[in-house]
Amino acid sequence: MKFRILSWNIREAISISDGLPYDLSGLIKDLNCDALVLQEVPLGGSLIGELQVTLRFGHATVFPLHRASYRSGVSGLAVLTRFPHGILSMTKFSGSGHTVRLGERVEIAHDKGLMWVDCRTPAGVLYIGNLHLYPFQKMDGDPGDRKFDRVWQTVRDGLRQYAQMPSVLCGDFNTARRRLATPSEHPFVSIVEGRVTHEGFSSDDLLVSQGIRVLGSRLLENPSDHLACLADLDILTRGVL
Repeated sequence: MKFRILSWNIREAISISDGLPYDLSGLIKDLNCDALVLQEVPLGGSLIGELQVTLRFGHATVFPLHRASYRSGVSGLAVLTRFPHGILSMTKFSGSGHTVRLGERVEIAHDKGLMWVDCRTPAGVLYIGNLHLYPFQKMDGDPGDRKFDRVWQTVRDGLRQYAQMPSVLCGDFNTARRRLATPSEHPFVSIVEGRVTHEGFSSDDLLVSQGIRVLGSRLLENPSDHLACLADLDILTRGVL
């Protein structure tokens, strides 16, 4: 079964060029996606409802994480699907104890997170993860430092749990080092394959299990500061509930 999925850090739907809101639904509507996996989503307003109505996504789950950076309210993760899905897990990675450099300012890092849902397609269950990690490039140290061990272990444990079934982990990894995220005993295929998606490096990606064949992928320019990652998948192995 062909399944089209879009992973995108939308920067709270505020344009990087002029600081104004952009038409998220208008940019997505002609892509005919089966699932949207979004990071930095403004929550508490009408955006998710508009996406559901305009694009006919019958099922949506959100995960609030932190105070919004470019709007009022909160920001977080969202998964929207045409087929029913249920929440499997939501894990928050605290920003407390971590700082980021923003120009000449140093601030406490935002909370980040990982969520997993089970999307019940006609071909069986597709396990979809949505990940947003710390902006390591703006922090002291290295993404592989021991202080981040629990974060990476949580990410690898999720992939390990769903590795034998059709699964895809989408999101903004904020590092190009996919080996930190993937369990060594289970190969996952990178959709982006090292291509630049944000600020000169491969920040965003979709990692797919062996139960999925990749039919094609594209990186899409847009008003955010992250390229959107679009992939056509063929679900080969039937997942179970």
